[in-house]
Amino acid sequence: MTGDVQATFRALADPSRRMILKHLSQQDMTIGEVARHFAMTRAAVKKHLIVLEDGDLITVRSHGRERINHLQPRALKPAADWLGYFSRYWDTRLGALHAAIEREKKQMSEATITKTAFFDAPRETVWAFLTEKEKLARWFHPADADLAVGRDYVLLAEGDGDVLVRQCWGTVLEMDRPSRLVYTFTIGPMNGAVSTVTWTLSEAFEGTRLTLEHTGLENAGDAVLGLLTALDAGWDAHLARLRQAV
Repeated sequence: MTGDVQATFRALADPSRRMILKHLSQQDMTIGEVARHFAMTRAAVKKHLIVLEDGDLITVRSHGRERINHLQPRALKPAADWLGYFSRYWDTRLGALHAAIEREKKQMSEATITKTAFFDAPRETVWAFLTEKEKLARWFHPADADLAVGRDYVLLAEGDGDVLVRQCWGTVLEMDRPSRLVYTFTIGPMNGAVSTVTWTLSEAFEGTRLTLEHTGLENAGDAVLGLLTALDAGWDAHLARLRQAV
């Protein structure tokens, strides 16, 4: 930092002097006119004006017996340039902070369940357990039919008197055998709200990595926390049975 900039920062260090500069930015003032804005003596104001003059932030001209104080805004440029060098640092940091806040807001507004499981079996085998009626019944719920793209599906559960009732239902949106399966998903407690279940199957260590992503649960409104808790535990239990079945 050069000597001129150091003098400028010394002059700006005091809040009273910064306020004096603010008043002088509106109009030239005598010592008395400046003093009227502060709860300090005229002598104290004069000392502050001397420091500002030494820092080349103001100039003083005589008008009769009065000394007129005039702001020199160009003297602030070296200090502004010096601070500007660090603005890139803060721009980067503030940009990162903004991005982090936005991610946090997004995470707070989106309710997503993600699970990953590994199977000592080829993808075709795991795919069959995700899509075929008889195999779905062994780990998830009995289905009314094999899953088919573009078609609605219904998964059943035992109700009163061993009667099968609708447990969950939706529409199959995508089937890219044996790597990706996507369907909408809703259950009674969701009160008509619709979420999305995406299964991704990838090869891993001569077996299969299966990833579940259940999104859109925030659509359930006020019931979302209880729904997340129940479904999170439910998917754990279902995947444990899937491991045994496969």
